[in-house]
Amino acid sequence: MKHQYFDQNKEPVPSVTTIIAQLDKPYLLKWANTIGLKGYSYEGIRNKAADTGTLAHTMVENLIKGKEEDFSAHPLFVPANRSYAAFQQWFSLHDVQFLGSEISLVNHELGYGGTIDIIARVNGKICIVDIKTSNQLCTEYHYQVAAYALLLETATLNDKGETRIFPTYSPDNALLLRLDKRDGTFQEKWLSRDELQLPQEIFTSLISVFQLRKSYKNALLLQNKL
Repeated sequence: MKHQYFDQNKEPVPSVTTIIAQLDKPYLLKWANTIGLKGYSYEGIRNKAADTGTLAHTMVENLIKGKEEDFSAHPLFVPANRSYAAFQQWFSLHDVQFLGSEISLVNHELGYGGTIDIIARVNGKICIVDIKTSNQLCTEYHYQVAAYALLLETATLNDKGETRIFPTYSPDNALLLRLDKRDGTFQEKWLSRDELQLPQEIFTSLISVFQLRKSYKNALLLQNKL
């Protein structure tokens, strides 16, 4: 079920992923075409990959929260467990103090919400960790973690439009952590506070585009009713 976010007036606001989804992704079209030429359903493969990622996220979240749950009978356990093993390897190589996981926040001034995978002190510095189980890291992910960093620092609401309880932090870094579901290895992409500034500007520009497109669509609908 798609996560919903609300402002202080209980009106829905778009998510980080919805705003970024406005961008064309030619590499995905190329991938889908290649899959189709091989006689496979790209939607089936995409959905299976998404479900594997969801399971891997749950396994990591359980580790952070000290929750035990047996997923061995799950049909996607094997690839998800490879990603989970990759996370355990990454964790063993760093000094990590978890501060929160699956934290949902809303910035009512900018009008968007999002859920941060992990907030932690990594090697002594406040860091947002965004877990990916994709086969590669793309530029759009930079905009995503930049948006999450902005939420962590400035959001005043949770996803229900209520006053935020989770503490405010100014992250020193954002980490895109890719957990490979094929071979159990991990890949890190660190973005410093300075390196997040331009992606944040790009993201806030995308919010403006999203709002303008929404207003234009509503205006066209109104015209068609007249």
